[in-house]
Amino acid sequence: MRGAEYTGKTGVAAELVYVGDSIDPQADYSAKIVVFDIRGQATPGKVATELSDFVYDPNGTLVSGSFGGNAAAIPTNFPVSYYLAADQGALGMIGILKDYHSGTNQFYSDPSARLHPPVPGLLMGKYDGATLVEKLRSSTDPVMAKLTLTGEIRESQSANIVASLKGQFKDNIIVNTHHDAGWIGAVQGGSGIASVLGLAKYYANIPSNFRKKNLYFV
Repeated sequence: MRGAEYTGKTGVAAELVYVGDSIDPQADYSAKIVVFDIRGQATPGKVATELSDFVYDPNGTLVSGSFGGNAAAIPTNFPVSYYLAADQGALGMIGILKDYHSGTNQFYSDPSARLHPPVPGLLMGKYDGATLVEKLRSSTDPVMAKLTLTGEIRESQSANIVASLKGQFKDNIIVNTHHDAGWIGAVQGGSGIASVLGLAKYYANIPSNFRKKNLYFV
């Protein structure tokens, strides 16, 4: 889980306890690692008009429906469950991505929610998670595990690249993207940068007397 607390190289060893997809507010998870089903949800179509400046939906198809399937970006029961488990004594959490049918564990959910993360947490794919849950249900003895999550937080320097094309008036338009992401791919990082560079190349070929506004590509 991105943003979760680190364990150090020695890890955290404890008994696993499977709780399904909800945290019992009366349960005591002291000295346990909670195994939890993270459930997805479809994104309501009406949110699209709030997320985007331009939505073409003349028949109301998008607004009346949903998109993203059950593996959309915002889970229904996380990260609140992460904090509840920690408050009830858990030493860590393993979140099973129950609705990601590819079996991936590469979902970059962030439990920190801008708060200090109290315990370490790892994510597990749907099918590996099912194997683990079956082991927990069939075992008559406590199932022990060691959870290890290492990393470092350090200061570093960052930089922005800004290119400008002068226009005829004082008005400015900023065309920008970000290249920081949890992974390297065609969408996260790639598509945004390609769009900015493509627009910069296009408008650089237009004579300045035809550009009314100043353009800044960031």
